[in-house]
Amino acid sequence: MEEFVWSDDETYEENFERWYRMQSRERYTWKDNIDPRPLAEAKFDELYGDRTALSVSKTKEVLNVFDTYKKEEDS
Repeated sequence: MEEFVWSDDETYEENFERWYRMQSRERYTWKDNIDPRPLAEAKFDELYGDRTALSVSKTKEVLNVFDTYKKEEDS
């Protein structure tokens, strides 16, 4: 089966959708029960929840650099 690899080019939600499709397809293939969406979201958050925090901190870092540049430009 295909292994999920996080993509920084996708949002957290897009990564979840792709992961959920892969997990559901694999479970179906093995004739296992497919997780209900809320349970799958909880599992995904447990596995990849820190990615949101990273995205937020990186966004703040970029904004801080932009603010510093803008202040220098205005001076």
